[in-house]
Amino acid sequence: MARYTGPKHKIARREGINLLDKQSGSLQRRLNIKPGVHGAKRAKKMSEFGQQLREKQRAKAVYGVLEKQFRNMYDKVQHVKGDTSELLLSQLETRLDNVVYRLGFTKSRFMARQFVGHGHVLVNGKKLTIPSYTVKPGDVIELSAKIQKNPDVVKVMAEEKPVLGFLERKATLGKLVRMPKKEDVEVPFNMQLIIEYYFFANCLLFLDTCLRNLRCPIRCYAFLIFAAVYAIVHETVALSLWQKPLFSNWKKRQNL
Repeated sequence: MARYTGPKHKIARREGINLLDKQSGSLQRRLNIKPGVHGAKRAKKMSEFGQQLREKQRAKAVYGVLEKQFRNMYDKVQHVKGDTSELLLSQLETRLDNVVYRLGFTKSRFMARQFVGHGHVLVNGKKLTIPSYTVKPGDVIELSAKIQKNPDVVKVMAEEKPVLGFLERKATLGKLVRMPKKEDVEVPFNMQLIIEYYFFANCLLFLDTCLRNLRCPIRCYAFLIFAAVYAIVHETVALSLWQKPLFSNWKKRQNL
């Protein structure tokens, strides 16, 4: 599976918080300066859609997933009965690389992902090399005998950090007791804004499909009614939506 291999400090500076699993003096000095040539300039006021986008990008950076993986997780949980934001968070937390990190077997999620990819992690006694594997309640996770002798691993596991409530650890064995909940995890992003972002993106996709097929008056009237209702409910977002490049070609054809 693909992964981000670029500069990590750049991502942290873009979001304005330390998203890494370690402290860095050089990052702390520049954390409030956006990356790029114009990073030191005064930031513009962010729209509501921009805030939702930044929260999504922040979550992706924390868990090390790309857009396609993240979108697939959302599509999977939006049809499940329950709190969508909590279900999406549980999907992220039960990734195999994240569980290895949460159990305290590694210093960071990047290190945990490498361990999984190199075959150093066993699930129920079987080797798994898929970082995105969804751990199920009752699954037992352990490190291979070879990697347990690694000095870095010995040092990390000697710290004996407290594990979260949905996990259980005994020496070199770890177990997922139950599915995680919102109150179990503190994350540096707002999951509700992420759900709103994808809901808004689905609306954009639906409207774009309608606009590409505006051939009969009934569809035109239906779109105008929908746009009017949406503007009343959410005026700011509707106005920003109208200014998006998505509608530029349609507005040219309609001479607007």
